[in-house]
Amino acid sequence: MRVMEYKKTDALCRVFMALALAALTAAIYLNALGNGFVYDDHSQIVGNPWIKDIRYLPEIFLSHSFGFLGDDFAALSYRPMVFVVYMAEYAVFGLKPWGWHLINSLLHVVNSVMVFLTISRLLEDYRVSDTCAQSQPVFHIPAFFGAVLFAVHPVNSEPVSWVGCVPELFYAFLCLTVLYGHIKTFGDRAVPPPKGLAYPVLTGVLFFLAVLFKETAIFLPALLLVYDRMRAKDGGFFSVQKMVRYVPYAAAAAVYLAARWLALGRIAPPQQYHSYLSALEYLLNAPVFIVHEALMLLYPNAVPFRLLKPVLSVTEPDFLFSLAFLCLLAVLFLWNRKKVHPLYIIAFSLVALPLLPTLYSPAISRFPLADRYLYFPSIGFALFLALAVRRLVNYGMNVERRVYVWVLTGAFAALAVCSSWSAEKRSLVWKDDLTLWSASAVKDPENYYAFYNLGIAYFRGARMNEGVLMMKASVAANRLMAHPDKVMLASAHMSLARAYGETGLVREAKNEYREVLRFSPADRSAFALLKSLCDGTIDPGGLTAMPDAASLPVVEPVLVSHFTDAPPDRCL
Repeated sequence: MRVMEYKKTDALCRVFMALALAALTAAIYLNALGNGFVYDDHSQIVGNPWIKDIRYLPEIFLSHSFGFLGDDFAALSYRPMVFVVYMAEYAVFGLKPWGWHLINSLLHVVNSVMVFLTISRLLEDYRVSDTCAQSQPVFHIPAFFGAVLFAVHPVNSEPVSWVGCVPELFYAFLCLTVLYGHIKTFGDRAVPPPKGLAYPVLTGVLFFLAVLFKETAIFLPALLLVYDRMRAKDGGFFSVQKMVRYVPYAAAAAVYLAARWLALGRIAPPQQYHSYLSALEYLLNAPVFIVHEALMLLYPNAVPFRLLKPVLSVTEPDFLFSLAFLCLLAVLFLWNRKKVHPLYIIAFSLVALPLLPTLYSPAISRFPLADRYLYFPSIGFALFLALAVRRLVNYGMNVERRVYVWVLTGAFAALAVCSSWSAEKRSLVWKDDLTLWSASAVKDPENYYAFYNLGIAYFRGARMNEGVLMMKASVAANRLMAHPDKVMLASAHMSLARAYGETGLVREAKNEYREVLRFSPADRSAFALLKSLCDGTIDPGGLTAMPDAASLPVVEPVLVSHFTDAPPDRCL
């Protein structure tokens, strides 16, 4: 009878806390429903034909993520399930941004509840004493505190407030579902493992869907392996019975890699950015990247789209600090490895393992230091907090010590309030392109990409003078970089040429087209428009319509030199 009452109370406690957590999370990101489409949303959603017709489904699964832009765009990623979700959202909401943001917010609410349930199950799985085993708040209160931190952590405002972060939200949900099921199925030794194929097939399918949303999810089997290793204190970890658990994940990974090979033509995408970095310099930046992202969980800043400023030598302070920090952690772990509780190792794995696949991001992104990469690692940070709270709860069971518990509870409440305020404020940064890129440019005056996109936003709003100023600022900041981004220099000059042409400033437009050809000599559109201006066969106002590059003849280098070397007031 007492067992039944305990289970009923336990269930009611879980439900109440889950509902409170869901309400808090939804309230924090209510303002995100007023945000619009920003940055990649304009191409991947607004201008994407794939999501507007179901007949494109085969092409979605057989092409890379930017295949809808044509063959000229580099094949950098394979995430077909993202466009399936976009297709469903478009069918329901059309191009009304509030509906798309509603889906993001609901996914974050569900993920927050899943974090609560998962941490609660982990704490219950590792009972610290018989007394704790009979007191459900010992599991649920720390889990609730940790889940609240995950829900309101400022770094998660980017994936929740930006429609384009659907991959992070969905792969996190699927991985959490598999992890929770794994803990519930294999964590309690008193319950025999399930028989039949239903469970392994289901977990394999969920994992397969997760990597189809984002390749980062490939870390999941390693995380489950860490959990199983922490549970296998009695030996037998490498038994055939336990290794069979991973067959579905291996099969799903093999199918995914084969599909990725067909879509991209290779497993790893080609290096697209930061080509000046050597293999050794990539290696030097790995510890810097890991430490920087981990410290962001402790002290998040508010700089969206931070440019990478890589280390190029072993003597640079960032590298030395990062290496010393990682070595210190390794020494502390080895020194106390027999005393370290398994849950701390699991928490560390939750933070570190999802970051490992992102180490390649400098090769395929201008912004490898992004908050969205910390969405799943923040679950590990939440578990660390839950473990600290559990120790506090156990410490406070003595009546004489409860004053300390109340003091630290108040400190946590203050932390939660500050984090909520910061998350809500940062969510407004993603309202539109002007607010997004203004925030980025203000925080980082060297961010030429922010100035460029801010100029584009002004041009879209017919604010030509401000747009020109931002484009000039982008060019100036870019030229000051140790390794200027020639692609963005050409794009900025092209935008300036079109702006000058629209306002009738023909001479300035010619000069800008010449700059485009200096950085991108094979640009057919720039060459054709410059030639037309010089020949007088095009009206300056017609420069706003870009010609189809594929229909233009190949640019001859000799002709390019004739046009680029001519004086400003004439072409030849």
